[in-house]
Amino acid sequence: MYSPAEILLLDDVLAALDVHTARWIVERCLAGDLLRGRTVLLVTHNLALTRGLARAVVRVDAEGRVSEEASVASAVAHDGALKEEL
Repeated sequence: MYSPAEILLLDDVLAALDVHTARWIVERCLAGDLLRGRTVLLVTHNLALTRGLARAVVRVDAEGRVSEEASVASAVAHDGALKEEL
């Protein structure tokens, strides 16, 4: 996050964190000034915590099919499993 890169790839950076630490990272780092104006591709299973950050959602299903939605709300509307998870 401290790099000058315009595009960041973050692979499940919240996975090993407890709930309080993950929330702090989302609120202070991912939604903060450090990443403002940059493109961040965040791979995560923690949709509930990160859904306020997403400008688009890219999903890969069990068969490897890729789909994109304009928002988390749209993704949830088209995916029953995702809705259940949230």
